[in-house]
Amino acid sequence: MVQPDGTTPDVSRLSWFDKYGKSVIAFLFVVWTVVAPLIFGDGKLEREEWIIIAIAVGNNIVVYIVPLSPAFKSVKSVVNVILVVLAAVQTVLLDGWQPDDWSIVLGALVAALGVTYAPAASVKQPIPVAVGAGSDK
Repeated sequence: MVQPDGTTPDVSRLSWFDKYGKSVIAFLFVVWTVVAPLIFGDGKLEREEWIIIAIAVGNNIVVYIVPLSPAFKSVKSVVNVILVVLAAVQTVLLDGWQPDDWSIVLGALVAALGVTYAPAASVKQPIPVAVGAGSDK
């Protein structure tokens, strides 16, 4: 991110979470999509739940590999929101509303907010870009 005085900050000094916070939160959603059906559901992963897990894994990969852009710093958050909404919708569409579906929908909401407010940095670009904790600016 370019400072108001035109200089670029040294993003190599950022902590590990400051660089990868958005990806960490997206990974926690993957873990949640595996654990929640086991805890709140029937204790086994079925075809419908594997689809949701696949969407969450794809989301985690995309949030990790999509670089931040100086012109569109919220790109990781937007991609994440789209994919976690798909996971939540998929939960309800496959077999109708089940009592344990609230856990995935709640997890999707937490993931959407968590990725939006977590910090991240893309350092291997001509102009390094970073977004701090708080909503993308």
